[in-house]
Amino acid sequence: MEPDTSAELIGLRIRAARNRKKMTAKALSLALGWPPTRISRIERAELPLFVSDLVKIAGELEYRPADFLEEEFPYEKIEEVKR
Repeated sequence: MEPDTSAELIGLRIRAARNRKKMTAKALSLALGWPPTRISRIERAELPLFVSDLVKIAGELEYRPADFLEEEFPYEKIEEVKR
């Protein structure tokens, strides 16, 4: 099943990158100084994702912000995180 929106696709990519780092959504949120549920809500496209937020998330996960926006997501298959 394909994501319905760009926000959902970016959320899946954030989750894939986070899982690759073996980091929970809560741990990533706290590392960024955000409320504990913010990352999980971004991953589910329940909150808007601002460019400044994407830059912070990418930096913490050791990705480039553009990695989450490109046609092909590097390093990880999205299907692995749809469980």
